[in-house]
Amino acid sequence: EMAKMVDYANAHGIDLRVDVATPNLSNHYLVQILAGRATANLPENGSQCSQMLKVAPLTRQKKRLRRQFDGQRIVTLLGTRLEESDTRRRNMEARRESALSPVENAQGELILSPIMDWSIDHVFEYLGSAKAGLIAAYSNFEDLLELYRGFNGGACELAVYASGKPPRTGCSARSGCSICLRSSTPRADERGGLSETKDESLNNMIKEPRYFYMRGLARLRDYIAAKHYDPNRRNWIARRCNDDGTINISPVAYSPEHCSDLIKMIMTLDVEEQEAADELGIAPRFQLLRPEDVVAIDFISNRYGYTESFNALFWYREIHHRGKRFPVPANPKAYPKIEFPPQIAARFADSDYDALFNGLRDLDAATAGAEQLVTKGPGGRYYSGGGGGDEFRVDVEGAELFIGFEMDRVLDNRHQNFTCPTAAAHYFLRLGTVSLHRGGHSENERMLRVANQIQRHGLREILNSPDALLERLGRASNDEAALTLNDGQWDLFAVNE
Repeated sequence: EMAKMVDYANAHGIDLRVDVATPNLSNHYLVQILAGRATANLPENGSQCSQMLKVAPLTRQKKRLRRQFDGQRIVTLLGTRLEESDTRRRNMEARRESALSPVENAQGELILSPIMDWSIDHVFEYLGSAKAGLIAAYSNFEDLLELYRGFNGGACELAVYASGKPPRTGCSARSGCSICLRSSTPRADERGGLSETKDESLNNMIKEPRYFYMRGLARLRDYIAAKHYDPNRRNWIARRCNDDGTINISPVAYSPEHCSDLIKMIMTLDVEEQEAADELGIAPRFQLLRPEDVVAIDFISNRYGYTESFNALFWYREIHHRGKRFPVPANPKAYPKIEFPPQIAARFADSDYDALFNGLRDLDAATAGAEQLVTKGPGGRYYSGGGGGDEFRVDVEGAELFIGFEMDRVLDNRHQNFTCPTAAAHYFLRLGTVSLHRGGHSENERMLRVANQIQRHGLREILNSPDALLERLGRASNDEAALTLNDGQWDLFAVNE
């Protein structure tokens, strides 16, 4: 559709420029989930996915445009409509949105909502009229209408608009990402199966042969939903050490084992789609993880100390190069929504926590006299890794070169040379494959201190067990209180097992 806009603008003398905003790896929703930083967004736990995938990239691009156009005001056109939902109406009215003149939102940006008063019938009357050639538009919207027809299980044929009569069947299905759990969330029933979802758009599409290629994506979505509330598939240790040296025990993200399972399934889907596309002589219709995404997952999870070094790259080689396959299980046991117990603080930091090379200092490079240092802060604190860039970044070419020339060597020797996961994180930085945000040195220092403490306490294999974490941390610190905190509030584990 954007290409059609460009053609239309060129034909009519309209000065049009198309910029495509994409999420950076700090806001890559799937990377953050698989690296152990986030869980999937369900209706009851926010919409961080929308912020990561849409709002943040667009906001960043608009800032760039303001700099390019010397601070001129930019008007953002929105396709929101009052009729969509009561929540949408309240939010739009609170923002004083208008279809006639731009208004300033809370962020000081100008927004205009041209179709805010349109009904769903108005929208489809316009699309259908364009398809029928009754009005001039930049597109005939055939592809878009075909997509909506698929959403509705083939029940939304809009050729009726040629007669000027909108359909009464309400072609109003909405779709998120292929693995979206915000609009399409299967729920566990009393038998441990998955109930129907409130939005069946993807399920409707995959009933048609043309969309069969997305059946694996639907199974992946259902699997993530089924296991979301399984307490044994959660990582129960916080990512931040408290000021008093304790750390909170609570289900902050998915466990390393569950993340590895998802990585294997997703890579299998990617390879199978590549193979299917090769047979058809077409480009792959989806790719969930690019090489730079795999490197980012490894760097982030190693920076947190959650997995063995280069865990994602290990499975990348097994699946992409050695033919292993890990299909998404059919009909997985579903866990019902539960209320997790309140967090508990356990003693965490030991006498080595603040040691010189426990944070963002590269011991291997320092030993060789090759550490690249930067000085930050009023105390002149040293950090390794150089000055950084404008954002956390994985060099695309560097990631491909790493996989092509370096991956086999580091994987064959990872248990010898990269016993501690943070050594792998430093290795990526030394190669220049990964660069940090120039203002993020202290934050990365904090993460690496926690990661190295996880390694010293030997917690990596028990991150999915709050009882085991409390016991080990209590014994490590001789904290009898921590050893006696389990007063029954963790009984949900026994019940679910």
